[in-house]
Amino acid sequence: MRIFVDADAFPFLDITEDLAYRFDFECIFVCDTNHVINHPGAHVVTVAQGENSVDYAIANMISAGDLLLTNDIGLAAICDAKGASTFNFFAAPFHSDKFESMFTRKEMYKIGILYKKRSNKPKHRSVNFKQQRRSAFYKKFYQVLKIKYYEEKEKQKLQEERRRISEFEEKERQKIQEEIRVREEIKKRELLERQRIMEKLERRKARKKQEAEERAIAEAARENITDPLELLIRDFRRQRQGKSNKKKNRA
Repeated sequence: MRIFVDADAFPFLDITEDLAYRFDFECIFVCDTNHVINHPGAHVVTVAQGENSVDYAIANMISAGDLLLTNDIGLAAICDAKGASTFNFFAAPFHSDKFESMFTRKEMYKIGILYKKRSNKPKHRSVNFKQQRRSAFYKKFYQVLKIKYYEEKEKQKLQEERRRISEFEEKERQKIQEEIRVREEIKKRELLERQRIMEKLERRKARKKQEAEERAIAEAARENITDPLELLIRDFRRQRQGKSNKKKNRA
């Protein structure tokens, strides 16, 4: 998370810098060339002088999840629409459902329908008053950053847990794929082995058949047997005689 500050008129730059460093957040002060800000613990962005130039720069740089400190209602509305958390210079949050009434009130002050009560005598602000304002801002903004800090920690834990779950699921998926591949490989090998065995048996049967035919032809030629039926009857009798002899031997 980054902390953006509309630094043209922000009175608590040092407190914001210290708290951002304490909670390990990046702090960005944005101002125009009319202001010189020297804060080594923060990143200072200086833009050209112009109407709403700082507001445009912040609106372009900020993103969802960031935090903004500003008193500009228009800039707060734009950044709130982008998903950023917006607070005024007293660490009070802007509420998105109140922007319309705030804009209306601002326009009414602008055209003179409403008037602010102003005194000719300037208010005397003592040192204690300024210190009270600083301490009040410190307490409020400390609580805000503390909540954001723990939210970021929870978000990181959730992301880490999701990453671990995704890695575990990926490993399990790879294991399943490897098991499927091994099973398919085993099936292929078994199928090839069966095919080789069947081919071997077929070749053996064909060879035996051919040998039997050749032997029968040779015997027929030797015994001058021309009728194939007589040859088959003789082979059948020999087979039966062989089987009966095997049974006798077993008995």
